[in-house]
Amino acid sequence: MKTLLSFKAKTQDADIIPRLCNHMLKKARKHAKVKDGTAPRVVELDDNDIAAAKKEWENMELSDPDDEDKD
Repeated sequence: MKTLLSFKAKTQDADIIPRLCNHMLKKARKHAKVKDGTAPRVVELDDNDIAAAKKEWENMELSDPDDEDKD
């Protein structure tokens, strides 16, 4: 992620990352058969949402697909 953010900062004048993101979004929307022009929905999380998420993930153990192959 650091490399990507660094690349974005160093190529900001060329607008590469935002253009690439828009391109991928258009392709993904077309593939998903979602109509263009739908207004983006702004999602805001308050402190209660963050606390609830942290509590939910406190004791969560995710399986690793690589570990399952070793059985």
